[in-house]
Amino acid sequence: MVKLMFVDSVVPCPASRASEEGSQEYLCKWRGLPYSECTWEDGNLISSWFQAEIDTYIERNASDCIPNKNAKVLRHRPKFVYMKEQLRSLGGRGKFQLRDYQLEGVNWLVKSWCK
Repeated sequence: MVKLMFVDSVVPCPASRASEEGSQEYLCKWRGLPYSECTWEDGNLISSWFQAEIDTYIERNASDCIPNKNAKVLRHRPKFVYMKEQLRSLGGRGKFQLRDYQLEGVNWLVKSWCK
């Protein structure tokens, strides 16, 4: 009995990982298995069964929604401004109010990101 596995994600390998025949291989993360069980699979086989996952990967890499090394925000970080009280955009002055230690945690996160 053959157990059919489904791919969670497919990552095209670097050029140095091309197979001996010269075809491309893919690093596959199999659904239901941990990342330690990822395997390298033949490109022809994977593209015939999982072309949609390959297309999703290529589309995700080309997207401008996900910050990449060319993103402006990663090159020029804004100046850190310490928040003494909760901003309205965080639900301030209403029903939901951050506690002192939570506001301190938000300040620490923003300060770390601005560095």
